[in-house]
Amino acid sequence: MTDSIKDRITTNFQKVKAQGGTRAVRIGEIVREAASQAVTELKAGSSEVGTIAKDSFSTIASTLNEESSNSSEETTSNSSQTVIKNLFATFKNRLSVELKSRWITLDATLTTRYGNRYHAAKQRVEKLADRYTTAIAKAEAQGSDPLQQRQTEFENKVGEAGTSAARKEQQIRQQLKDLLKTVAAK
Repeated sequence: MTDSIKDRITTNFQKVKAQGGTRAVRIGEIVREAASQAVTELKAGSSEVGTIAKDSFSTIASTLNEESSNSSEETTSNSSQTVIKNLFATFKNRLSVELKSRWITLDATLTTRYGNRYHAAKQRVEKLADRYTTAIAKAEAQGSDPLQQRQTEFENKVGEAGTSAARKEQQIRQQLKDLLKTVAAK
């Protein structure tokens, strides 16, 4: 009877191990597929961004040509700067709307396919992004490079350790001298 319980426990444990490994593989596949879809969406969006950029620049060029023919150089310079600023703002807004739209579509697709698993992974990524942003802001606020700061701390610790080792060495030498004098005196 004890052997059958052990066998069942062993069998169940093996099943759990196999399922856990399978889940890890599936999660990896999900992440790879999500990344692939994101890249695909970005590539598709970049061609649309190129079209928007071409339209914007042709509009800028035609506007500048019209303005230069209709007014003096000084007025054209000020007007063209305003037109360029307006066109770039429009371009930025169009691009922002397009990217947000694509992100919403991708997010909905992944939520539909993977549900809670995608939601949990998304939350982890958002937390990591927040931590990264906070760390960068903190480093910039301190006005120092975190890597350089760590390097300086390390150099200080190594220097302190070297000084301590030199003191110990001196103490040991002195003790050896005293010991040798004592032995020689006997």
